[in-house]
Amino acid sequence: MQSKEAIDSIESVRVIDVSDIAVLYAQIKELGIQETMDSIINLNGNWAGLSLGHICSIWFCYMLSEADHKLSSVEPWIAAHLELLIVLSGEPSMRVKDFTDDKLEKVLDYLSDAENWRKISVEISQSSFTIYDIEKNPTIRLDAAPQQGYQSVEESKLFKYGYSKHHNPKLGMLKIMLACMDNEINGFGYPLTHLTVPGSQADDGLYIPIIKECELVLAVNKNIGRKLYVGDSKMGSKENRDFIWLSESDYLVPLSKIQLPEEERVKMIEQQEEKKYKKVYTKNKLGKRQLVAQGFEHYEQISYENKKGKTEERKERRVYVKSTAYAKSQQKAIDNKIEKAIKKIDYLLVSKQGKKTPKHKVDLRLAINEILIAQEVVGLLEVEIEEQKHKKKIKAYGTRSARVEKWSTFQLHFTQDESAISAKKKLMGWQIYATTISKNKLSFDKIVWKYRAQNRIESRFNDLRNKVVPLVPIFLQKDNRIEALINVLMICLKVCSVMEYKIAKSLKEEDEELENIYEGNPKRATAKPTAKRVLKQFKGISIVIINQSKEIVPIVTMTNLNQTTLKIIDLLGFKSDIYTDLSKKIQLLFSRKNFNEI
Repeated sequence: MQSKEAIDSIESVRVIDVSDIAVLYAQIKELGIQETMDSIINLNGNWAGLSLGHICSIWFCYMLSEADHKLSSVEPWIAAHLELLIVLSGEPSMRVKDFTDDKLEKVLDYLSDAENWRKISVEISQSSFTIYDIEKNPTIRLDAAPQQGYQSVEESKLFKYGYSKHHNPKLGMLKIMLACMDNEINGFGYPLTHLTVPGSQADDGLYIPIIKECELVLAVNKNIGRKLYVGDSKMGSKENRDFIWLSESDYLVPLSKIQLPEEERVKMIEQQEEKKYKKVYTKNKLGKRQLVAQGFEHYEQISYENKKGKTEERKERRVYVKSTAYAKSQQKAIDNKIEKAIKKIDYLLVSKQGKKTPKHKVDLRLAINEILIAQEVVGLLEVEIEEQKHKKKIKAYGTRSARVEKWSTFQLHFTQDESAISAKKKLMGWQIYATTISKNKLSFDKIVWKYRAQNRIESRFNDLRNKVVPLVPIFLQKDNRIEALINVLMICLKVCSVMEYKIAKSLKEEDEELENIYEGNPKRATAKPTAKRVLKQFKGISIVIINQSKEIVPIVTMTNLNQTTLKIIDLLGFKSDIYTDLSKKIQLLFSRKNFNEI
């Protein structure tokens, strides 16, 4: 217990929130990001202060720790963590003014240079590959996603109007084309490379440029053989498939009904015997086998132009897959459409105030046909109209002469064509994939599972949009700086990917799972934790600086690390002294001694 005199001698107490900053900086340092940037970017003679690489290394810590990319928020964060950041970086000359928003904008200007960025991206990926166990034949997943902003469409060359089913059509958008490389340790994709293009640009024209970038990044690794590129139907154009083949790689892509017309699909499916279908199973929660998919495959001869411009032939596997769940949902949808059509057609004859009902059989038939077409049940539901004609004599009254009024009433009879419905349902749930990879490398069932893992790249887009450092909203206005910001966020995503991989690999080698990382459920464990969940465990780690007087060196102490954070540090391959030595180093900093000797 401290004496009253000791307490009275305290002039001030300051707390520095360390949290995940130290472990983030350790990972950024391991990847050599600072050295890479400083060796590639040539700064002009007016540059003063910390090098661009050092600024970026600290800035990335801010982004990942705070999940924020606003430039204006960086300077006050640096001021609050200055001593910590000085001892982490080993740069005693660091100043708060090295991180003004003006300085960070200059950093973005340098990183917006296409040649600079390409070299930096390749170098950082090469550093990552010293940690990753890259497969000899890696799987690379490709996809594009729009990102909206409030930037002026008229003034921007990047933000343009484009189609997206999830976005506001009144706002401009840019588009990010992302390539992620699979790994079998944790299943999370490594963000290999990306393109940023105007939102008006069509997806199908982005695949060849992104594949060229992938080939450039992986070219240094001589042990890598044929890559497998996986994408959605927009990648399935003949031009894209031929390009991948000529690049001495393989592809796996679903074919759209433009690339493979409905008539050809139906003809091929109807030629096959269902009892000969190949089947894919999984086990449900009760441990019982459950049918996931079934189907068949065959080869097609495809003509293409080789690199010399001569026409040649090659074989392409066509894999027909009927998903059990997809078929059930489509079949249920047809039943619902038939039921909905019956209700709508019945309602035509319901008489109520303000509602017109068909007076003639021809009008009723037209209205019925419109509903059948709208509900897509033509040929599946037949509607017979039974007409009853009525007439009534009206006597003369006043100035009106006697007359006969005629009208009709209708009764409807519905018949569902069960054979037509059954035939249509048989054709539901099918997806046709085109691939050049051999059966020996990827069998029918592995094709099914390989494409089902396409959500790996979608999860990386989700990290970019909402989790690691949310991209939206974008506050910058200049196109080149927006592109550079996306480049920077991709580096942050690479850092997280490496951390996730290292932890999952260490857990697998030790045959363990990581516990105490789920709030409210400490016994729940996982062998594949996400970076966001891991970094959250460091929250609350703080350094306390107690100033007694100007003549006395401040007392510096740090909160203890718990067993979970110590375990994470160990799984990442770091030593606990990345945290435990911080208080000593900061105390030496205040005493103006060389803290780098620790």
